Amino acid sequence: MSESLSNSVSMSESLSNSVSMSESLSNSVSMSESMSNSVSMSESLSNSVSMSESLSNSVSMSESLSNSVSMSESLSNSVSMSESLSNSVSMSESLSNSVSMSESLSNSVSMSESLSNSVSMSESLSNSVSMSESLSNSVSMSESLSNSVSMSESLSNSVSMSESLSNSVSMSESLSNSVSMSESLSNSVSMSESLSNSVSMSESLSNSVSMSESMSNS
Repeated sequence: MSESLSNSVSMSESLSNSVSMSESLSNSVSMSESMSNSVSMSESLSNSVSMSESLSNSVSMSESLSNSVSMSESLSNSVSMSESLSNSVSMSESLSNSVSMSESLSNSVSMSESLSNSVSMSESLSNSVSMSESLSNSVSMSESLSNSVSMSESLSNSVSMSESLSNSVSMSESLSNSVSMSESLSNSVSMSESLSNSVSMSESLSNSVSMSESMSNS
């Protein structure tokens, strides 16, 4: 269950080659109430290799404006209830090759209420490979402003209730080839209330390889 009142401006320019491999065994219950004003500005020239094994809660957020093929096999019972009042402007230029592989066996309850004005501007030159295997019990209440092309084979019982008042402008220039495959065994519960104003500006030239294995109860 999430209620979020947020004004967010995210501007990012990134030249990156990224490979992310993650395996997570996690039971996560996250309840958070946050009132925050955050300004993050970062410029980084970095080559990074991060390998981590952690007993942790994991949140993966990814934007891709790309030609995307998402192949997912999911055995899921899902109830999604969302109420969103949002004005969204997304401007992105991306040159990216991305491969994401995931498999998911999940029981998910996602309840989200979002009052948000979001402006996301991103320029990215990136080659990315993301491979994730997650065994997680998570209760997640999440917001997502996303454009998705998805091809899925699913054995699912789904109840979706959505009320949305939204004005959306999406401008995207993308030269990209992307394959997304995901495997996840997850039960998730997440409750978050956030009152936040966030401005994030980042310029990064980075080659990153991230490999993570996480087992967590939270």
